[in-house]
Amino acid sequence: MCDEIDQAKTSSSEYTTDEEWEEQQRKTRADWEKERGNQFFKDNMLNEAINCYTSAIQLDPMNAVYPANRAMCLLKQEKYAAAEVDCTASIQLDAKYTKAYHRRANARFKLGKFEQAKQDYEMVLKLEPNSKLAQSELNKLEQLVESRNLVFPIVKRDEDKSTKPLKRILIEEINDQSVEKQEVKKNLEEINQKIVLTAKDQSLFNVEKKEEENKVVEKIEKIQLEEKNELKIESKTIPNAPSNGYQFKKDWQFLNNNMEQLAIYFQKIKPEEYPKLFLNGLESDQLSKILLIFSQYFIKDSNINLFDCLKYLSQVKRFNTQLMFLTTADKTAINNLLSHIECQKEKYDKNELDKLIKAYNV
Repeated sequence: MCDEIDQAKTSSSEYTTDEEWEEQQRKTRADWEKERGNQFFKDNMLNEAINCYTSAIQLDPMNAVYPANRAMCLLKQEKYAAAEVDCTASIQLDAKYTKAYHRRANARFKLGKFEQAKQDYEMVLKLEPNSKLAQSELNKLEQLVESRNLVFPIVKRDEDKSTKPLKRILIEEINDQSVEKQEVKKNLEEINQKIVLTAKDQSLFNVEKKEEENKVVEKIEKIQLEEKNELKIESKTIPNAPSNGYQFKKDWQFLNNNMEQLAIYFQKIKPEEYPKLFLNGLESDQLSKILLIFSQYFIKDSNINLFDCLKYLSQVKRFNTQLMFLTTADKTAINNLLSHIECQKEKYDKNELDKLIKAYNV
C-alpha cells in the first residue's frame, strides 16, 4: 500500500514585498510541519502526524503533498471516506500526482467502490507504467470482482449508442485558475472541520450507508457529551509540578483542552525548570498556549514573576526557531507582557531587561 510519506521540500524564492516574505515564511513553516508529521508517521503516532499535516495544509493550501500525506494516516486509521476526500483534494491540486491516485484507489477499494478504484489504479499505471505494485493491486481487484460475480459498467459500442442528435453547448473558457483554487481551499477547510483528531471518532468516517445516519448522530452527541464532561476537571485532579520531561509531556496532553486548568498547572512549575522539561524542544502550539497563559492568567497575579517566566522560556531549546513562526496573536501577547514588565522596570536590572526584550525580537 504505498506506505512511504513524501519528502518533497519547498524551495526558497526571492521576495521583494512583505506579502511575498510572509508567504515564504508560511511555506517554510508548512514544510517544517510536514517534516514533523513524517517523523510522527514513522513512529506510528498517527493522530500527531495528522495534526501536523493539517497545520501544513492551513499554511500552504495549494501544496498537493500535504493532503495526500494526511490521507496516508487516515488509511492506516481505517478512515477510508476521509482519506478519499483528502486524495481527491490533492489530485485537484496536481492532476499528475501518482501517490494521490494510488492512495485514493486503496481507500475506494476498502469502501467497495470497485469501479472507481479500478480507474485510479489504471491512472497510476498510465502515469507510471512500470509500477508493479499498482499492477498487482489492480489484478487482485479484478480477481475479487470476478470471484464475486460482480461486473463493471459496460461501455456501449458505437452502434448501440443513441442516434439522437447532440446539442451544441457554448462553453466560456476561464484562463484564471483562481476560481478552482478557491474551491479547493473551501473543500480543504470543510475537511479540516470534519476530521476529529481523537480516538473516539475512528468509526465515524466508515459510515457510508443511509440507514446508519441515525447511529452517526447518536455517536456525535455522545462524543460531545463526553468532551463536555472531560472539560469539567476538578482542581484536585490537576497534577503536581512535574519532576521530568516525560511527566510534563503526559500532563500537558491531559490538560491541553482546558486553558484554565493548564494555567493552574503551569503556575506550579518554577520558571527555572522550563528548559529541563521540554525534552524535544518547544513546539509552535505550545509556545502560543504558554504566551496566552502568561498574558491572560499570569499577568493578573502580582505574585508571579513574569520577568523570570519570559526569561527562562526564552532558554528552552528551539525557542529561537519558533520565533520565526509567531502569529499576530502571539506577537500581541508578547508586546503586552513586555509592556507590563517595563511599567515595573525599576525592579529589574536595565541590562537584563534589554537582554530579555532582545531575546523576544518583537
